[in-house]
Amino acid sequence: GVQAPSSPSFYSSIQQLEKEQRLQQARQHNCPHCFKRTRTAQELAHHLAAARHSAHDPRCGACGKHFHSLDTLRQHLDSRGLPSPKCVPRFAASGCTRCLAIAPEGCQPHSDTPGGMCPFEIPLTPQTAAAAAAASGESGGAAA
Repeated sequence: GVQAPSSPSFYSSIQQLEKEQRLQQARQHNCPHCFKRTRTAQELAHHLAAARHSAHDPRCGACGKHFHSLDTLRQHLDSRGLPSPKCVPRFAASGCTRCLAIAPEGCQPHSDTPGGMCPFEIPLTPQTAAAAAAASGESGGAAA
């Protein structure tokens, strides 16, 4: 058999070895943000420059993929839209419907934040309750 220089496994033919080497090369050119695959390092560099990925882009908590907006992340996690079969069950079990964060398996979303609150949730204080009542047209006092 033929042995790959960097692998202890044996191949029965040169063609299998070459195929494995091509696959390893192809794996080296994946975008770390959106997992787009490119054939060459130059194509990956061009993609990275054109895509303008940001560390602030929303990211799927199940697979790690970056998205340009919360709407595209929502489509990725929504079982009615363009769902990811791997991520939808994780989101259903431990996802926050407001910020789309996914907690580690066996945990509730935001269990690691103070008060367990979603960052998109506004804590209800007397001031925010009065502002919400005023915005909705309700009266803060008793009716006469």
